Amino acid sequence: MARSMTAYGRSHIKTEVGNFLIEIHSVNRKSLDIHSNLPKDLLLLDMDLRKRLASEVKRGNVSIRITKDTSSPAGMEVPSLELMKKMRDDWALRAKELGYDSKDALPFTSLMQFASISAAPPLKIDDAFKSSLLKGFDEAMRAFIAMKETEGKALKEDILPRLKEISANVMRVEKLAENAPKRFHERLTKRLQEIQVDHQGDEDRIARELVIFADRIDVTEEITRLTSHLAQFGAILSEDKRRIGRELDFLTQEMNRETNTIASKSQELEITQVILEVKSELEKIREQLQNIE
Repeated sequence: MARSMTAYGRSHIKTEVGNFLIEIHSVNRKSLDIHSNLPKDLLLLDMDLRKRLASEVKRGNVSIRITKDTSSPAGMEVPSLELMKKMRDDWALRAKELGYDSKDALPFTSLMQFASISAAPPLKIDDAFKSSLLKGFDEAMRAFIAMKETEGKALKEDILPRLKEISANVMRVEKLAENAPKRFHERLTKRLQEIQVDHQGDEDRIARELVIFADRIDVTEEITRLTSHLAQFGAILSEDKRRIGRELDFLTQEMNRETNTIASKSQELEITQVILEVKSELEKIREQLQNIE
């Protein structure tokens, strides 16, 4: 099952010490890199959250963010008048010393916000709170994984038609390559006639040149390997495995290598044009694979 590395999941939890928003967001990265942005009182849960996430995700730059809802009654501590007066006077004094109008030092709304933060007691991290938080994290992670799978399905639906197009073009190359020696013989004979050379008496030499040419442009092995890689790619893309990005990336590199070899052996414009179409589709697939875990 293809999973995108770009996804977002969130959940809200209510506890005795306030309401919290839990968010998980990821973008592309070859390896797994987890960043957390937690309130200082929740830093002791950092490793637990990382392990929980790493059990489900193996690639991507993932961010965990937990914020307390200070707009709710449970999240807002009403500061004392003494604390607010002290903060107001301290800010006014600093404003005056710096040459600012002390009346504009700290607007009332900002004073309430800063005083509430200062008045808030440390969070009580007991077993009940930890259980609620981890339950909320699992909920956010399920939403996160669901989006990864939805986006992965869209990537798969984009890649599959490209694989079919490449397979059709590989068959075209195979047919064109089969008749390449015959066309070379016809061109060589025609050229000898144009320069008025009696080629009837030198058939052995022409035959030798034809054998050398046929060996030089033979792409049977490359086409066989390319066809095999395409079949493996399609099979992996349809499997239920969660993480297939690395395997598909490797196969794409191998297909590019075989395609380049066929292009270097090509002596005909029509084959070259078909190979260019194959390379174009492979590049589009490679770009999409940057988003698959």
